[in-house]
Amino acid sequence: MKIGLFIDTGNLYHALKPAKMNYAALLDYCKDLGTIEVANAYGADLGAGSHAFMTKLQELGYCCKFRKVVGEKYGNPNVEIAQDVAEYKGRIDLLILGSGDGALAPVCLEETMIIGSGISALLPGTKIEVPPSMLL
Repeated sequence: MKIGLFIDTGNLYHALKPAKMNYAALLDYCKDLGTIEVANAYGADLGAGSHAFMTKLQELGYCCKFRKVVGEKYGNPNVEIAQDVAEYKGRIDLLILGSGDGALAPVCLEETMIIGSGISALLPGTKIEVPPSMLL
C-alpha cells in the first residue's frame, strides 16, 4: 500500500496541548501499513526553535514545508496541503491527514470519491482520536 502523510504540525500542537505528537511513532505506524510515498509536515518558521524542530522532522524522514512568519501573520497551510494532496492523486492508496480541525475534511471526501484512496485522520477532540501510542 502506498501512503501519503500530510501533517499540519501547528494545528496538531495546539489541539493536543499539553500532550505532544510523537512524529517518529507516527512514521513507524505508517511504515507498518505500507510504503510511504510522501510525508509532508507543514508549519510556521518562527526562528531558532522551529529550526531545531524542522531539523528533527527531516532526520526522521519528513519533508518540511514551513513558512516564514511575516510580522504577526502566518498563513494557514490548508491550501498548500490540499494542493499537495491533489498532486499525489492516483499515486497513493491511503491518505493520512494530521490536523487539529476539520477544515480539510472536504479534501478527504473529494479524494475518496475521485481516486478511491483510503482516508485516515488524526483529529484531536473528535470521535477520531490520536492513539496514546503516538503521544509524548
